Amino acid sequence: MRRLALFATLLSLSACGPSHNGAQGNSTQASTAYASPESLQAFESTVYAFGRTQGCVRCHGLSVNPLWMNDNVRTAYSFARPFIDFNNPTTSALATYTGNNHCNDPVCAVAANVSVMQDLLLQWSTVELSQNANTGGPTGGGQTLATPAFVTATMPIPSSLPLITSGQAAVIRFDLGLLNPLVAGLAGAVLEISVQSYNSGNTTYKIFNPRIYGNSLSITVTSIHAYVRPAVGSGLGTEDINQGTAWDSVSATAAPIAMPMPLPAGPMTGVLPLATTSLGIAVQSSADVITLGFKTIQ
Repeated sequence: MRRLALFATLLSLSACGPSHNGAQGNSTQASTAYASPESLQAFESTVYAFGRTQGCVRCHGLSVNPLWMNDNVRTAYSFARPFIDFNNPTTSALATYTGNNHCNDPVCAVAANVSVMQDLLLQWSTVELSQNANTGGPTGGGQTLATPAFVTATMPIPSSLPLITSGQAAVIRFDLGLLNPLVAGLAGAVLEISVQSYNSGNTTYKIFNPRIYGNSLSITVTSIHAYVRPAVGSGLGTEDINQGTAWDSVSATAAPIAMPMPLPAGPMTGVLPLATTSLGIAVQSSADVITLGFKTIQ
């Protein structure tokens, strides 16, 4: 009877319309933890079944990170796994984001879905714990970096951002001549990021396509980190541990590119991005600022 009731609940929550655009988000940031047949079946019959029926598959099946709705259930498991602490599953971002309208789609705006997902997460966790699974806490696919070796100047995030459904993006440009410490070849360069809002409530920033141009030398960067804080605060800011650390594993080289004059109002689409995944970062206030940090630049 419990299974029938759950199935009826999932069917009743299934109607929705597409909202995410799919331009960003193909990611390799997934768990490599072993999944026993029992663990995989538990995931497939609970959280995965809910997402497939609910409509989350339209975004998180192929194009939007994390890919916890991938057609291959083992791949989907590997992306969902880092977002749950099996010792405390109801606090998982998988539950929170089920009802917080993070993508401006009705499918993600039903508050009642949170408790449904929490129950499913508990069922999955019970099986995982019985399999002696690795019970590490949630992560966004990378590690935070508390003290980056290189730090940009702090820039304001525009207060009015285009939605991800609009096809437009705002840009934030960091003057790398203000990088601390300064790196040879970057004195006249710019680091650009594109920014959108995931929803009309402006609760989550989508940050993507980091690009460097205007550099006079070939530059290799590793481990890019985004720190956000209210403008009225001080210090470096914080990283979003749920979705904001996906650039931790980046290692990319920016070839010398002349600075265009004048700079375009929108993104420099002719410059290859340093990372192809996007960051989802929680909004902290009505006026936030952002700083980028790097583990190495050479």
